[in-house]
Amino acid sequence: FNSFSFHFSKNRFKLLNFKHFQPPAHTYTQYPSKKSTPLFQTPKQQPTTPLSLFSPSLSFLSPPAKKKIWNHLLHFQRNGTLTEYATMHTGHTGMEKFGYFDKLNGLDHMPQWEKEPCSSIEASEGSFFPPREVTNSDVVYIYDKDLCRSLPLVYRHPVEKDGIGADLYTLAEDAYGPPNENNSCYDHPDYKKYQGLQNISPCQYGAPVYISNPHFFQSDPQLLDAVEGLKPEKDIHQTFFKIQPKLGVPLEGQVRVQLNLLVEESSNVMATKHFRNFVFPIMW
Repeated sequence: FNSFSFHFSKNRFKLLNFKHFQPPAHTYTQYPSKKSTPLFQTPKQQPTTPLSLFSPSLSFLSPPAKKKIWNHLLHFQRNGTLTEYATMHTGHTGMEKFGYFDKLNGLDHMPQWEKEPCSSIEASEGSFFPPREVTNSDVVYIYDKDLCRSLPLVYRHPVEKDGIGADLYTLAEDAYGPPNENNSCYDHPDYKKYQGLQNISPCQYGAPVYISNPHFFQSDPQLLDAVEGLKPEKDIHQTFFKIQPKLGVPLEGQVRVQLNLLVEESSNVMATKHFRNFVFPIMW
């Protein structure tokens, strides 16, 4: 059910009690006609047809027009679909940027970040990469909307996938946080910097959210020691791509990332006054 049908069904017995009930005096063009699937609805996409169209006295039965995104912040607009409008480099004028974005939503940068290279969109969305046999480049980039950045993938060595030759790329060891100076434009003055940890609060409506490798793989040991039960393993927690070098097409790949929340003691808030300060891993 969507929110409209739920509220309507729940309260349909009340309709008979209204003396001034009137049929709708609106044409079909005034009603939403776009099909939608509840699994792919976000708070601002949910149907908002008011019951007051049927009778002014039914306005109290209408669901709220807007929902607070804080109720499901980490899942907001995360449904596996890509909603951006993008133009891509097709290789017509050269293969050096083949498969990379030219513009994303009409912009040549990510507006969440003020400086390069953090704001750069020079990356692939994962379907095509510049062929290494043409570019001889040891680093390619992949853009991930949920991570709010482009990730550097470093060439390691040739491999095979189902008998087909490929190049193995893995995430750079210094992709998140210090000591890599290129990551300083992701920093936030209110958040402590850790190796292997990156702030993405501008992309999460200001919430203190960080990303890292799963189980704090290749991260500051302090992060790992603060939480029990974590066991970082390269084969399980490393991001990698196997890319066919002549075509630039990935044969296999996994982007593995962990979402973390900065937890801080707040003596004025009963629910958190006994909390210790640490980075809490939520999911990966």
